[in-house]
Amino acid sequence: RDRRRAITRSAVGLGVTTVVFAIVFELFRRYAVAHVYGSGELSNSDVRGAVDELWGAFFDDLMTWVLVFAAGAWLLAAASSSVLAPYSAATLIRRSRAFLVSPKSSRVRGVQGAIALAIGIFVIVKPTLSLRVVAVACGCLLVYFAFGELLSVTAPAVPRARMRRAPSRRLAIGFGGAGAAAVAGIVAGFVLTGTAPTQAASAATCNGYAQLCSRRLDEVTFAGTHNAMSAADSPGWYIANQDRDIAQQLNDGIRLFKISTHYATQDSSGFVHTNVAAENVQVNRVAKRLVPYARLALQRVSKALGRGSVGKRDIWLCHTLCELGATRMVDFLGTIRRFLELNPNQVIILFDEDAVQERDIRSAFVRAGVFKYLARLRPEQPLPTLGELIRTHQNIVVFS
Repeated sequence: RDRRRAITRSAVGLGVTTVVFAIVFELFRRYAVAHVYGSGELSNSDVRGAVDELWGAFFDDLMTWVLVFAAGAWLLAAASSSVLAPYSAATLIRRSRAFLVSPKSSRVRGVQGAIALAIGIFVIVKPTLSLRVVAVACGCLLVYFAFGELLSVTAPAVPRARMRRAPSRRLAIGFGGAGAAAVAGIVAGFVLTGTAPTQAASAATCNGYAQLCSRRLDEVTFAGTHNAMSAADSPGWYIANQDRDIAQQLNDGIRLFKISTHYATQDSSGFVHTNVAAENVQVNRVAKRLVPYARLALQRVSKALGRGSVGKRDIWLCHTLCELGATRMVDFLGTIRRFLELNPNQVIILFDEDAVQERDIRSAFVRAGVFKYLARLRPEQPLPTLGELIRTHQNIVVFS
């Protein structure tokens, strides 16, 4: 009968459940990691680090959604509660202005000034992070206000005769402070776990380590991805080899990318067609196993899948057939160029399984603005060191 109170209790129940689950899940993670042991050449810390990363790869998304549900549940509980009745936006602004301009004691003004100074310094030092904090906080306020407006229509407030006595000012401030601290903790967790462009450690390092600067290219191991462009996060990929797109792979520490270049065209509906005929002698692995008339049939099937006029031929990164997923090479190289502009002391390797002509590959590098970064390797000479590649700003190495 009292829908508002029922919603409040349900939201509190969901909020408590999610918080308890998050705590228990994190304790279980720590217990599981602490009870694996290395053997042979692997130390305990090596094995535990690997298990911890593997756990994160499988379950970090689950924890993110648990925190999202927790935040939503507590905001709904606050909006539906008779203690924290939702205010209109105008009332909220008016009360905030009144609080800021009302007369205060010297002590309160001093505390207020110190807080304002700390916030100001934080905004100056971390402007991007500050914008994200403000954006998340504003989003929480909007969700709270939206819940209040919806509840005022769907779940009327408790009749005045049945309303409980309003709590004391001290109790209300205590509950409000606790709620604000909880929301701030959730916001900080989201902000700090978010991904930002990786910045180079310092000018004296190469790929993050000073000792790598004096080592030749063939003396360094690079973390790499196979069919790097084939990522579930990238639009249009149906059978992906990787979870994350190129920008995220770079932020995660990947520095070697195996790619496959193909001729393809994109129609006006966005569908990409492999141009089997254009690949000619350097035909891809699938077409190479087909007789000529079967290749023509494959091309006709591809054209039949489209829904618009076909555009100009270009180089695309595809996993054998561009109909299964494709990324324009210029876009892929543009992501690498932006990363190197932020991180000039990094060396990146591309392994290209190509089915296109070299002059067209060169054109793609030029159009993407990365041709100037390509290393010139000298036949029968020792490979350059990472430090030499970085000093000469030729820190993209391409192998075929």
